Amino acid sequence: MKRMMSCLFVSLLCLVSVLPGFAGTEGKKAVMVVTFDGFEDNEYKYTRAKLDDAGIVVSVAAAQMGRAKGQAGRMVDVDLTLADVNVADYDAVVFIGGKGSQTLVDRPEAHRIARDAMEQGKVLGAICYSPVALAKAGVLDGREATVADAWSGPRILKENGCNYKNSSVVVDGKLVTANGPKAAKKFGSAVVEVLDAQ
Repeated sequence: MKRMMSCLFVSLLCLVSVLPGFAGTEGKKAVMVVTFDGFEDNEYKYTRAKLDDAGIVVSVAAAQMGRAKGQAGRMVDVDLTLADVNVADYDAVVFIGGKGSQTLVDRPEAHRIARDAMEQGKVLGAICYSPVALAKAGVLDGREATVADAWSGPRILKENGCNYKNSSVVVDGKLVTANGPKAAKKFGSAVVEVLDAQ
């Protein structure tokens, strides 16, 4: 009987290890940074879905409280302001892009969040134009990353010491970047995979 129970336990462990859902991410925490007006709807939707599916607890931060609005009309409840984000409370920080992200990239609060994430060894993700915020925060110097090919994104990354890659998704250690909404699912999966490896 003991041998049968032992075999059953080992079988269950093997089954759990191959089931989707990234058991290593269950209960981990991520904060998604969005612009209050004009974030990219699908970047949020598909990235959030990947995080949720992996059992990651997600909070949404923006410049102000209320309901943030995507450029295509998606409404998202804001859980905390950028000023109130304590990076130490999270395992990952994920910046979402969109037209509105042009107003995010020069915000001191966004720069502080990016720097804290890098200094504390958190997973740091940014998609679309939002990697520009990371570049201006000084955290892409000597790192590989990608960005949307708009509003001089690649040039700004290069000017800030980044080894820019013209790819949909780039993973450099705990840094994950993507170039736009078409890469959102792959981006979300990459963030989860890096978190799962922690």
